[in-house]
Amino acid sequence: MKILAVDIGAGTQDVLLYDSDKNLENCFKMVLPAHSLIYADELFKFADSDKKQLLIYGNCIGGGKIKKALKYAGSKKEIFITKEAFRTFTYHGEKSSDFNVKIISDDDANHKIKSAEVDATMKFSESDLGLFKNFPGFGEFDAVCYAVQEHGARENTSNRVYRFGVFKEKLGKFKDFRDLAMTNYDEIENSFYRFKSLFRSLKSQRDNVLLMDTAHCAVLGCMQDEYVKDLNDYLLINFGNGHTTFAIIHDDKVISYMEHHTKCLKDPEKVKNLMRKFADGNVTNEEIYNDGGNGAIIFETIGFDNIKKVVVTGPNRNLIKETGLDYYFASPGGDMMMTGPIGLIASAKKKFADYN
Repeated sequence: MKILAVDIGAGTQDVLLYDSDKNLENCFKMVLPAHSLIYADELFKFADSDKKQLLIYGNCIGGGKIKKALKYAGSKKEIFITKEAFRTFTYHGEKSSDFNVKIISDDDANHKIKSAEVDATMKFSESDLGLFKNFPGFGEFDAVCYAVQEHGARENTSNRVYRFGVFKEKLGKFKDFRDLAMTNYDEIENSFYRFKSLFRSLKSQRDNVLLMDTAHCAVLGCMQDEYVKDLNDYLLINFGNGHTTFAIIHDDKVISYMEHHTKCLKDPEKVKNLMRKFADGNVTNEEIYNDGGNGAIIFETIGFDNIKKVVVTGPNRNLIKETGLDYYFASPGGDMMMTGPIGLIASAKKKFADYN
């Protein structure tokens, strides 16, 4: 069986084509630029070109650098954008006037494309499976598993509060991160627009689709490391490009979980103190939120002195070095950058019985 696993972060999209007939180390893999960076570069280039009008359509995708690019382009050119594509920019309540763009219907967008009314078009998509299918050596696959970060958007509510509230409820039910993966559209929260847009697009191309949050599949992937599999009572940290996640694992279950923003964790003393407080159960959800993070969930505590090992992964994992603490760099499948995709595969093996 072949499973395409794609983990889309703030800086990269990490791709693994899992083949059950091969050793994991022999499966094809790639690390590519994140879609938001690619589209941001295209927007900057358009803004500085001789063209005057741009139509943006397609899906709701990840934000980040692309927001700055749209504001820059909107200040210099006439830009039309569909409602679905504009959701990319509205997670903090932004309006079209903030970017100097005009929102149009899908019908109007189709008309402009067919009649060539605009100088240029740009289709937002994070899920063109044809690109992978046609890549040399890839070919067909039986299922697709994607991970993206989703904050959600609810009126009069912080997207950080909303996101963490949803996952807190789900974690309270499961504690096994594999169960947080979604294989049906109705499992997705109504205001998780990026999840919904991505799932619809993937489902139109393949029957077997699995969707997961990047923070959760990173934790799960780290747990698949051969050394980590034999551990118990350990603290796991994923220093991502955008977010840093902390999880305490006991009997292969997540008993405490915390999310912060990596940019807020550059001070090694702060990181070390936060690790201890988290393991001791002395950190609150409000404390992390007020510090610029997403929140913390403490179901059970085992105490920092009882932590057997600090397991670290992520593209900013070197932040742990200056804390002076003992740690282990996890590299499931021999490649730290495949942590997310391997977490997706672990979920797929449980969710799709045919792959067990």
